[in-house]
Amino acid sequence: MKKRIFPIPYREKPPSSKAYFYIFLTFYLVLIPQTHPMKNWKSFMIHGIAVFLGFTFWGAGMAKLFSEHQFIGWIGPTWLVEEMAKYDLALYATFIAYSQIFIGFSLLTTRYKLIGNIMMIPMIVNILIVTLSLKWQGPPYVLGFLLLLVLILLSQSRDFFVH
Repeated sequence: MKKRIFPIPYREKPPSSKAYFYIFLTFYLVLIPQTHPMKNWKSFMIHGIAVFLGFTFWGAGMAKLFSEHQFIGWIGPTWLVEEMAKYDLALYATFIAYSQIFIGFSLLTTRYKLIGNIMMIPMIVNILIVTLSLKWQGPPYVLGFLLLLVLILLSQSRDFFVH
């Protein structure tokens, strides 16, 4: 068995190409009707970031709770609940997984995008603290990038906070 750089185990079977097709199709159906890339590229990028973060966190939460169904969860290990159970934190890990599902879904909607964005900051900080306390090497950089994307989305909603 190869030594892994990241503490994320390989699955028995990789996700099928059907899963990637359905993600692309959903991305296309959600994003394209809202904006047209040639008319307003800034709005297209903002919606694209929101959809990317929504699918990322929804998939990560589903992968943690239902790892046998081969959800694509690339920002965290599917065995997080078992790892945290060693420290009597299995309930906390389950709460993180359910919160990721809720926040990811709210980012995919138009009405609840802002509240999902606001809730994303403490979620990422919580995951960052867990990864730092377990001394994982790669995930803090990924979480830093995701936090940057969330701050970009929040900066686009600054008119809501000012008035």
